[in-house]
Amino acid sequence: MSSTSAVDDRPAPERRAAPRIPVGIPVRVTSGERSCAGRVLDASLTGLLVELTDPLAFVDAQVIVALVLPDAGRHDVDAEIVRRALADDGRVLLALRLAGRRPRPLGAPRRTTPARTAPPAWQNRERPRAVALAELRALGTRAYELALVDPGASPPAPLVAWIGRLAAELEVEPPRRPTACRDLVTAVSDLSRRARRDQSPAQPR
Repeated sequence: MSSTSAVDDRPAPERRAAPRIPVGIPVRVTSGERSCAGRVLDASLTGLLVELTDPLAFVDAQVIVALVLPDAGRHDVDAEIVRRALADDGRVLLALRLAGRRPRPLGAPRRTTPARTAPPAWQNRERPRAVALAELRALGTRAYELALVDPGASPPAPLVAWIGRLAAELEVEPPRRPTACRDLVTAVSDLSRRARRDQSPAQPR
């Protein structure tokens, strides 16, 4: 492994201009005949941060990323590995720059049931802040899927309400109401940033 592709000790500070959101999307990163599985920790419409659950099987920078979206199924994108790093638990992190969508693979699963939008409204019971932040990742996953698959469509009203409900529970200013699915990424990114900024050290992360 060359010096430019060696795994670093820590990821570099975030410098992306595109909004990033917390997600939990399973992926497989492929280079030639080699591949490794992982999950997306956070995402923007121009890049991904992937935590590998398999050993890194290649040193190439140009890869194909197969995203397994909850409702839309498999979507492949071309990507470039711009950085490798190690997480605190020793797993490899890959920072990827997206280069464009690929044609839908033969045999990829297609959505056959109505798309999920949001879980049932919380029944006015207090819960730990960490639980609400974990739900924010599920919200991010759904928002990212909609922004990727149908960016110009109107955002589902229940999902917009989900954003507002989490903002109220986390006691932060709600983001601007999205007018298209592509705007969901910005809305969830704003909500996530405000929630983590306003989180006091005494509260669980």
